[in-house]
Amino acid sequence: MEINGLQEQDIFIIRLSGRMDTATVQKFTDFIQENETRDSDKIILDMGKLEYVSSAGLRGLLTYAKKIEAKKGSLLLCSLEGLVKEVFELSGFNKIFTITADIDEARSRLH
Repeated sequence: MEINGLQEQDIFIIRLSGRMDTATVQKFTDFIQENETRDSDKIILDMGKLEYVSSAGLRGLLTYAKKIEAKKGSLLLCSLEGLVKEVFELSGFNKIFTITADIDEARSRLH
């Protein structure tokens, strides 16, 4: 899995690509911990290039969402496609997270 972060004014965008599973979720957790000191409380997870997410990946995302919520921040997911979108729908995680069609919609909801 590859993770890239980009600060855009008051929004921190995290782009995920590849597979988010037991073998890679620690990379996500490490990235989050390294970036916890950012001032931004508005986060977008761009998942357009994420090919797969396992239950371990879902747990990692839920843990992160709880951290953001505790800080009174906002977390939006965008660009879910294919199998990732299907996993979110089957697991009910599409009802837990705010999910937008694309990054532009996510940006507009945070402003």
